[in-house]
Amino acid sequence: MALSVENLSCGYGGEAVISGLSFDFEAGKVLSILGPNGIGKTTLFKTMLGFLKPQSGSVSIDGTKASSLSRKETVRLLAYVPQSQVVPFSYPVEEFILMGRAPHLGLLQQPGPEDREIVHGVMCLLGIEHLAAKSCTGISGGELQLAFVARALAQRPRYLVMDEPTANLDYGNQTKVLECILGLAQDGIGIVMTTHNPEQAFILESQVVLLQGSGEYLCGSYKDILTEERLHDTYDIDVLIRAFTHEGKDLITCRTLPKCNCKVGRQGARQ
Repeated sequence: MALSVENLSCGYGGEAVISGLSFDFEAGKVLSILGPNGIGKTTLFKTMLGFLKPQSGSVSIDGTKASSLSRKETVRLLAYVPQSQVVPFSYPVEEFILMGRAPHLGLLQQPGPEDREIVHGVMCLLGIEHLAAKSCTGISGGELQLAFVARALAQRPRYLVMDEPTANLDYGNQTKVLECILGLAQDGIGIVMTTHNPEQAFILESQVVLLQGSGEYLCGSYKDILTEERLHDTYDIDVLIRAFTHEGKDLITCRTLPKCNCKVGRQGARQ
């Protein structure tokens, strides 16, 4: 079982934003997509999810071309978690997550006991069952992001597409979401996510697609793709990558090396 992108070109109005992109990854694995702003990560997601038609090439889900699947079939296999955002209405968290069961319901069909049992199960999986009766507008940003993940999981998908899942979250909630992603992958769900933080790919030990400003891309293991030289070329910053051992496990960390080109000193800043 694999989600595959083959020689894909996508964009708007006949102009390609991404050209000739190919990769695949299996359910139970994590794929991190990195690259500068405006490089086409969101366009790629829209094409994978069927919101944009490929200009050429194809997206396949478990060997079936996505273009041959109905919308309902697609969302049963592929679920989407947007960047953390505000929910405009005061839905109880449980009812908000229950919306994820819509692809499995007929026209005008109401959710039944089985649907609610599935929702309760995913809430317990993510550790947010205590939020069931709380309003979506009254919980923290990290809790709301986990609610979005739970709503997607309620679809019972094989693959989860996540657009910057830790955006706008504090350090603690970022860690909780990354732990959630690792747990979901261990449970057999394929995760494809965008991130602006290369270190997250190291934490998740993921496969990587690195989109570069030249229109080129690199695919492979995070160890092979995310080198100091390549990250410098992609983001025009200096990066330090170091390996260390913690509790018998080999780990790798990635840190930027900030440099200040500002010529105004402290006294000048006060003026």
